[in-house]
Amino acid sequence: TLPPYQRKGYGKFLIQFSYELSKREGQAGTPERPLSDLGQVSYRRYWSRAILEVIWEHRGKISVADISKETAIALDDIVSTLQSHGLVKYYRGNYMVSASSPRHLEEIVVAWCPWVLTDGGKGRGARGDGEARVGDGGLAVDPEYLYWSPDPDRLPIHASRRARQAATGSPVGW
Repeated sequence: TLPPYQRKGYGKFLIQFSYELSKREGQAGTPERPLSDLGQVSYRRYWSRAILEVIWEHRGKISVADISKETAIALDDIVSTLQSHGLVKYYRGNYMVSASSPRHLEEIVVAWCPWVLTDGGKGRGARGDGEARVGDGGLAVDPEYLYWSPDPDRLPIHASRRARQAATGSPVGW
């Protein structure tokens, strides 16, 4: 974000917008590297809040892969964020979300995204207005009003020919 527009929520808005597009595309996203110091802080803040909302919603019983599917955040970014909060363990070749106690998880959630405690963990504004948000204040992306279709050439590799046909509207084999 250009200096005169910093500290107004535009960076957070753009980060959230890019991840909403990644969700629509069905692929996990990650920022272009290397990140500046301020970029690292901004992304880490977004990742922490988005990931902690999902963990709180599932009461900690969710895998790292499932967090990635819900948030469209890349696995490496999720693991590094969870490590910074002490919420991940490596067991038999897999990363697992692991809080030492429910109180430990609650303390982290209170510090990073307290609104999930006041609105039943739905990730909505405390006012109950249904505004989608990850973060406090500033601009927020409401996915309900996001009209966008992914580029059919960029569909996930695991997408079937029929899914590609449905996305392009062309007959199979064309």
